[in-house]
Amino acid sequence: MEYETLAGILREQGWDVVVYDTVQGHKEPTAGHGVWIVAIDHGGQVLFRVTWPAGVPQGERFERGGHHYRLLQEGTQTLTVATEIASAQELPAVLDECAKLALSAQD
Repeated sequence: MEYETLAGILREQGWDVVVYDTVQGHKEPTAGHGVWIVAIDHGGQVLFRVTWPAGVPQGERFERGGHHYRLLQEGTQTLTVATEIASAQELPAVLDECAKLALSAQD
């Protein structure tokens, strides 16, 4: 699998891309839909992971021993989709399907 071709496809779709041993993309599509991360290896294995807030964060401030502290508890939900592609040309359709799965999981 040609990494630069995969990276170009991701960039065209608005992903921030890093190429190392895998092609990795990061995207925050719209407010409230979380963070999307995709990784693709030489064999065409695709791992798509979405993380989004599971509720309203709970915060607390206090002082102890002369130091001020702020605590923030946040819950998240994660959806992971694993699949394979045989060629770079399959990537746009696979990303579209992963996006649909991600958005439906958040409803």
